[in-house]
This record gives sequence, structure tokens and C-alpha cells, in this order.
Amino acid sequence: MDSEISQVTYISKDIRPFYMGGSPITLSQNGKTLVTALLDDIVIVDPQTNQVIDQVEGDGQSITCLQMTPDGKMLAVCSTSQQFRLYDFEKKKFVKHFKLPAAVYTMVADSTSTLIACGGSDGSINVYDLDNQYSTHRFNLPSTISALAIFNSKDKKTWLLASGDT
Repeated sequence: MDSEISQVTYISKDIRPFYMGGSPITLSQNGKTLVTALLDDIVIVDPQTNQVIDQVEGDGQSITCLQMTPDGKMLAVCSTSQQFRLYDFEKKKFVKHFKLPAAVYTMVADSTSTLIACGGSDGSINVYDLDNQYSTHRFNLPSTISALAIFNSKDKKTWLLASGDT
């Protein structure tokens, strides 16, 4: 009886997780970049291929909120450490960080990618100018901010901030 030797070749492929249910997630307006929180790290994914493009080390605390600007150039990250960090996709690094007065669970960027507003668990709303990287306004409400929206007119003369709280 002839014995045949069969040969099997296996290809090793790493499959890295990029999302855990319930964690913050944001998608670029053009749909080409997906950013998720994986524990305290930030994972940047190509949603067409599900391939991890980059993984950015967090600050050691759970990420509570992510907000990508509509132009896809910047990412605002907040965590339970009450840190606001601004990540530049082109430079592939954080370009700004500062401490917030409370944990943030909701953020919104305006349509021109100029402003980001953060809603705090203490009722504070902080608005940041992304181009000049400074705080422009701070509002205080009586309870946790749960929703935010920014509207700006075409002539950029009228800006409205809407908020909802618990």
C-alpha cells in the first residue's frame, strides 16, 4: 500500500480587536476612517477593509468620548482622568491636552471643523477653538450634559450651541 504524504501550509495572521461594545466610536464624514476606544487606547480603522491603521496609546484611564472633526484632520479624546486631548491625524500625535473640570461623555464639532464643545458630568460646557487651540467659552448648567449640537450660518456670523441635560 502506497502511503501518500500530504502537506498542509498554514498562514499565520494576527487578528487584533478594534472595538468592545459600549465604548466610544466616531466615523469620519467621508466614511474612510473609523476611530474606536479599546479600553484606554485609541484604534484607527479602515472601515472598508476592517484593517487597523494605527493604535494610539491612551492616558491610562478609560476613554469616555471621541469626536472627529468633519474634515477628518483632528480627533478630540476625553477620558475618566478628565483630560481633553487633541490628536492630529497628519502629524500622528497629540498636539494639545489640558484638564477639564469634570468627566465628559458627549462632544460635538461644528461643520467647519473650527470648534468642539464638550459636555461635562458637572453641567459644564466647554467650547474650544481648534485652529488656535484655546478655550473660547464655558457655560454652567445645573445637571449632567447629555447632548450637544452646534449650528453656524453660512456667513459664519451666527453661531448657536444647543444642549440637553439630564
